[in-house]
Amino acid sequence: MARLIEPTPVLEGDEALRFLKEKERIESLKPMDPEYESRKKFFNECRELVKRYPNLRIGKL
Repeated sequence: MARLIEPTPVLEGDEALRFLKEKERIESLKPMDPEYESRKKFFNECRELVKRYPNLRIGKL
């Protein structure tokens, strides 16, 4: 029998503010920024893994 999926917790207070600040920082990255390039590379590698292994699931056991 499958386990129930737990709902995503709602962010409140300082956690919510940190999340929004980090989101704004990431969205403002320029294509020449080193972090932008490393994130782009990481997501491309993830995309290739999903193509190669379509049944791959990553998460807590």
